[in-house]
Amino acid sequence: MLSENKVQAVSFNVSDSNYYVFATSKHTYGYNVPEDPEVICDALDASAPKSVRRARAKERAEAKLRRELREIAILKADLEEEKWQAKLAQHYYMWRSEVESSMSPTAPPLITFPQLPDEVCICEELTCKFEKEKDGGLTGCEHDLEEVLRASGKYSCDWLRKERLRWHPDQFSRKCDPKNCELLTKQATAMWTQFESLITNAGSAGRTQPQSPSSSSTQTPLPTSPTAAWRASPVKSPAGVTIHGFTAPRPAPSAIEGRVDGILSSAECLRAIVPIQDRFDAFLVCCFSHHPLVDALREEVARQPVLGIMEAALYASRMCGSRLGIVTTSERSAVNHELSIAGYGFGHYSAGCEASNISVLGLESQPEEVVRAGVVGAAKRLVEERGADAVCLGCAGMTGVREACEEALGTAERQVMVVDGVAVGVQFLTALVREGLGTAKGGAYRPAKAGREARKQDWY
Repeated sequence: MLSENKVQAVSFNVSDSNYYVFATSKHTYGYNVPEDPEVICDALDASAPKSVRRARAKERAEAKLRRELREIAILKADLEEEKWQAKLAQHYYMWRSEVESSMSPTAPPLITFPQLPDEVCICEELTCKFEKEKDGGLTGCEHDLEEVLRASGKYSCDWLRKERLRWHPDQFSRKCDPKNCELLTKQATAMWTQFESLITNAGSAGRTQPQSPSSSSTQTPLPTSPTAAWRASPVKSPAGVTIHGFTAPRPAPSAIEGRVDGILSSAECLRAIVPIQDRFDAFLVCCFSHHPLVDALREEVARQPVLGIMEAALYASRMCGSRLGIVTTSERSAVNHELSIAGYGFGHYSAGCEASNISVLGLESQPEEVVRAGVVGAAKRLVEERGADAVCLGCAGMTGVREACEEALGTAERQVMVVDGVAVGVQFLTALVREGLGTAKGGAYRPAKAGREARKQDWY
C-alpha cells in the first residue's frame, strides 16, 4: 500500500506511542502498532517528512530513557526489599532467641512480655494503630507479626500452629511473675489471637474455592480446646460448604483429657455458641470422645444437626469394615473409649484401642516424626495384633498423619480403611442438612429452656 500511494504525512499520538496516523494522496489511515512496532515505524519513518522523523526519533529516545529509568527504579526497589527482608530475618532470630531464653524451664519468672521490636512494627492501618496505643497492648499487630515471621523462611500453617503454642494463656501464665501475671497473660492472649488469625489466613489462601456452588450450607467445627488441632486444610469441603473453626474461650481447659475437662469446656462453648446458633446450619464437635457438648447442643439448638467426631468415625468404620479399632492419645483415653464404643452400640464390632502415648497438646508440639511414629505404630498394632480392618484416628490432632497411616496399613490396596472423624463428620453433616434432617425434639433432646426460664435461671 505504501508503494502505491505516496505518504504525504505521518502523525504519532504523543500520549499513546502505540497509535499512529498516516495520510496518502487518496486516503488517511489510523492503526495500532503491531507486536513488532519497530518494523512498521521504520517503514513509516522512511516515507515521512524530516520533521516527523525528528519528532519520532525524539519520542523514541525519551521512551527509551523512561524504560531505563523504570528498570533502575525496579532494581533499586528490589535491592531495598532484599535489605528489608534481611533486616526482618535478623530481628526475627533476635526476638526468637529472646523468647526461647526467657521461657526456658531454668529462666526466672517473666516480668516483661517478649514484644516485637518497635523498628519492625510499622503497620499504619488505623485499627492496628489504635490497638498498639492501648495501655499494656502489644507493640505489633498481626500484619507486623506476619512480616517478621515470614522472614524465618518457614512460614506455613503447620509451622504457625507450633509457634503459637508458647502463647497459650494457660501455659504462658505459669511462666510469669505473680505480680505481673494478669498483664502478661493478657498480652499472651493477644499474641495467641494474632497467630490464630495468621493460621486462618494461611489456610484459606491454600484452599481451592468451589466453583458455582449448588448450596450455601455452612458448618461449624468446634474444637473444644485451643490446641486440639482443628486442621482445616487437609479436610475437603463439599461443594458450597463453608467451614468455620471455633475454639472454646477461656477459662476452658487447653486440652480434653478427662470427664472434668469435657464438662468445663462444654459450659464455655454453650455460653458462646447458643446465642449465635442461627448463623450456622450444623455443628461438628471436634473432640474424639463421648463429649457432653454433643448432647447439650442437640438439646439446645433449634434445628441444626449436631455430631461428634467419635460418633462419626465409629459409624463410618462400621460401614467400611467388620472390626474397628481406635488409635488413642493415652492409656486412660483407651479405657474411656472402650466404654464409649459399647455405649454407642459398637461393642460387638470392636477390636479395641491402642495408645500412641502422645498427649493432645503433644500432637502439635512434638516433632512430626515422633507423632507419626507413635500414631502409625499404634495403628499397626490394631491391625496386626487385634485384627482391625477399620482404624479410627482418635483425636482431631491426628488428621495430619492420616496419609502416613494409610500408606503403612495398605489403604490403597483396600486392605484396611483409615477413618478421620473430622473429615467424615463434615460429609455426614452436609448430607443431613441437604436432606433437611436435624435433631428430633420430641424425645430425649426435648429442650429444657422453658424450665430454666420458669426458674429464672437463663444461663445465656
